[in-house]
This record gives sequence, structure tokens and C-alpha cells, in this order.
Amino acid sequence: MTTATRGCTGVFKAVTQGGSVATVGGVQEWTLSEESEEIDASELGTCEKATEPGATTRSLSLSGFWNAADAGQSDLVVGSTVDFELYPEGTVAGSTYYSTTAKGATVSSVEKSGGVDSLVTFSASLTINGGMTTSTV
Repeated sequence: MTTATRGCTGVFKAVTQGGSVATVGGVQEWTLSEESEEIDASELGTCEKATEPGATTRSLSLSGFWNAADAGQSDLVVGSTVDFELYPEGTVAGSTYYSTTAKGATVSSVEKSGGVDSLVTFSASLTINGGMTTSTV
């Protein structure tokens, strides 16, 4: 039987480029997406579609509870470039984690939302510039 990874053990760390990453508080959910463009390589005289892999696009979205005093959340400013580390399994030895390379990730959107009968929440979208590294703690 496969052992499932529980999301509650995850950790997300970020910082504006140039500093040391630190845990971003309040994060409840994240989604890491990787997509590849398809380049049409079909030739005249054939009726079957042919494609070649194109550039890869990577993005990260996260959401959680907003905290104005959280330094990590304060680094998530639209238009800024941040470095991040995402630990889906937590930070225990042997756990896999993902991190940005030298070009970081651009914060493309940040939203805050609240209501009379709810906690204030935030969400952010980041576009990863270039590659991403998969490592083990």
C-alpha cells in the first residue's frame, strides 16, 4: 500500500531576491503547475498531426490566511522577483523539495479577501523564471 503525503506537513518559504528564505505564515493551499508548449511540426502531404515539445512554463499559486505582520507574506509584492522553496512533505531529512533557480519567480498577482463572517485571506500567483530544482532535505 502506498503511503500518502499529508498536506498539513508542508512548508513554503520565500524572500525577495538577495535575502535568505524564511517560512511564509498562513499558507493553507498551493498548486505547482508545469506545462509545455507544443510546436506544430506537421508536414504537407501527411494528414496526421506531428508536434515537438516547446518551452516549459512553470507557475505556483498559493492561498491562506492573511497576516499583515508576516514578513514572508510582505515579500509577495506584485511585480517583485522572489526566491522560494516548497516542501510538500515538510522539512524532515529525506523529504523532497522544489526551489527556484537564479532567476527566481515573478509575483504576478496578489489578492486579499474578507467578509463579516470570515477571516481575511490572501492568494498569490507566481511565474517561475527559467528552471526549478528538485532536491532532498
